This record gives sequence, structure tokens and C-alpha cells, in this order.
Amino acid sequence: MKIIPFKKSYYEEICEWWKEHGWEPLNESMLTTEGYVVEDNGIKIVCGWFVRTNSLTALLEWIVGNPKVEGKKLYEALEMLESHICKIANESGYEMLLTFLEHINLKKFLNSKNWVDAEKKIDVYVKSLL
Repeated sequence: MKIIPFKKSYYEEICEWWKEHGWEPLNESMLTTEGYVVEDNGIKIVCGWFVRTNSLTALLEWIVGNPKVEGKKLYEALEMLESHICKIANESGYEMLLTFLEHINLKKFLNSKNWVDAEKKIDVYVKSLL
């Protein structure tokens, strides 16, 4: 397995992953330039984005896995992605990573990696500025 930078040519495939998971695909303009894909033998397994801020907190966001990959391989890919983004954040001087999610298996995964559930119940609001 290896980590590669997200390329615009991957966008349609990743949108299909979101749809297959029952999520609305993100508009491409919402994605940062620091997206990463874990792949194995040319098969994309998981994808996520690093979001920089002007504070000491960065974000790991829009994590999505290939719905055709399950079990140990998916878990190992998530480990690689999470570790990679933690390393980038640390080397960039960030003191905290934040993420928003609702998927139960991602919650379990992050709990196993010492992430803390900061809010037991939270509502997220979004406002378009366009």
C-alpha cells in the first residue's frame, strides 16, 4: 500500500464512493489541494483531505472508503491515511486535528487511534456564501 496525492481525475470515482455510502458528493470546489489516496496495486482504497487553518487546529475531513474494499485492507488503509495526515499536521506546527463525521465504523476507528469524541451530540450548520 502507498499514499498518493489526490488528482482531479479521481473526483468522479470518489463521488461514486460517496453515493454508494448514501452520502451527497461534495462539490469539487470544497476540496482542498491536500487530498490523499491510499492505494494498493492500483486500486484506490480510501481517500481523505487535510485542511489547514490559521490557528493551531487543522482538520482531517471528507474521509471515504472504496465500498468494494472491506475488512483488514480497509482498516490498514485508514491507518495509513490517518497516520500520514497526523504527521503532516505535526510537522506543520498544528497542535490538534479535528474532524466531523457520523459513520459508526469511522468513529470506532478514530477511538482506537486515541481520538476523543469532543461532543456527544452536535449539529453542524453550513451557509453558502455564493
